[in-house]
Amino acid sequence: MDNWEKVFFNNIPAYLLIINASLSIQFESTPLKKYVKLLGGYAFKSSEYQKTGIPIIRISDFQNEKIVLKKAICYNESEEFERYELNSGDIIIALTGGTIGKLAIVQSGLGKLYLNQRVAKFQVLDTSKIANEYVYWVARGVQDNVKKLAWGGAQPNVSSKQVEEMNFPIPDIETQFNIIEFINDLKNGKLKTKIYFSQSVEAKILKLQETTLKIFDFSSEQEKQSDIISKLKQAILQEAIAGHLTAEWRTQSPMQKGNPDTDAAALLAKIKAEKQQAIADGKLKKENPLAEIAIDEIPFSIPDNWVWCRLEEVVKIAEAGKSFLCKDGETRNRDWGIIKTSAITSGIFVESENKLYSESVPEEIKYKIEIGDLIFCRASGSKGLAGLCCLVESLSLNLLLSDKTIRVKLSDLVLPEILNLYNKSDSSRKYRISLSTQKSTSMNNITRGELLGEPFPLPPLAEQKAIMEKVDKLMNIIDQLEQQIKHRKQLAENLMQTVLREAFE
Repeated sequence: MDNWEKVFFNNIPAYLLIINASLSIQFESTPLKKYVKLLGGYAFKSSEYQKTGIPIIRISDFQNEKIVLKKAICYNESEEFERYELNSGDIIIALTGGTIGKLAIVQSGLGKLYLNQRVAKFQVLDTSKIANEYVYWVARGVQDNVKKLAWGGAQPNVSSKQVEEMNFPIPDIETQFNIIEFINDLKNGKLKTKIYFSQSVEAKILKLQETTLKIFDFSSEQEKQSDIISKLKQAILQEAIAGHLTAEWRTQSPMQKGNPDTDAAALLAKIKAEKQQAIADGKLKKENPLAEIAIDEIPFSIPDNWVWCRLEEVVKIAEAGKSFLCKDGETRNRDWGIIKTSAITSGIFVESENKLYSESVPEEIKYKIEIGDLIFCRASGSKGLAGLCCLVESLSLNLLLSDKTIRVKLSDLVLPEILNLYNKSDSSRKYRISLSTQKSTSMNNITRGELLGEPFPLPPLAEQKAIMEKVDKLMNIIDQLEQQIKHRKQLAENLMQTVLREAFE
């Protein structure tokens, strides 16, 4: 679908409003029931569903105005359901749910189909008074009215009778065919040099189409630029974690063997020695031996003065949160809240994503989140999010770790920003996804062992700081570009709203 057609389908509700406003001057508005009947579907018993038989078309079985039989359930054929059969060309509409008002035209070649409850089909009463295709455009015109009518309760719902009672100006059959021809020619971008039904209305709609197309093209260009920015960010991350950003730094600061500032092997040895001393002093628990990193676990090459290690080798503490019984309400000022996984999974700590737990200082104070914490998502319903982390850089609320999170404290010789950077890379994401694909549950979990077992490229201490300086500088430039793109997108959106509003003035 090209941009012209996309704009057409985005704007068609507005075009139909313009057409109907013009028609209402010439033709009296009458209830749809004078021309069409809405036949609701049958309440088939779920206990009698079959794997084979006649497909039952439910609301979930039509998307993008087409019937999709991939997940359709079936029913035994019976003469009593003949009135609920669908034929090629039938127009159906959803009468309930979040997608209320959505339409579909039954394609040819689907065989016999039955119509389920809460879906209705438009049935023309007299084809000499209303054309079948015109019914489709009438249906497109009632979509917004159906939604407005339905959203009164918790569950959006509208009856066939309510739709039939809607008033529309229905022109004579000849004008209907002229309008159909105009709409189809406009959709295909092949308008003829003639007056279809109203010169002023056609000119107004064509101008709206052409103006919004320019805005849409501009917005599409901004989307492309946003995609480029996202790819550029990922490229910078990969360049950083592979040591490419600091190639010049290494030339100016060559490796001095045994110096943790320029030799990561020496840095890792120092970290291990400090951990062993902490274990001996009773400050840390003794760890189980770690498996050697196999060659096929290494996702990319690193500079000679870096080393691959297991994440656990540079971690002092990794502690899971706790399951808390939360309350209704918002966490404010002196209250205490429990973070949701959504506070983490954007990769940036969002403290507002929490649930209220207590109005006073809780006993579980050890789970309090502090600035500088690296918090990992331990469980998520989406692939690739379990294992994602964020760095807490600012904090104004009293928040506690939930049981779906793990807090990691690194050795003082490893910048938390470096691990946070690596965690955002494609390489780390692929590691997380590889873990989730090995599990059959719908909830994607990552264990403490899996989290700490991830291979991690460790740079020397001084180079860690050089990497972050480079990354921060580049990301600041990219952030400025992103803000410019967002501003231009907002301008385009505002302009689009202005153009549409002016079309009805």
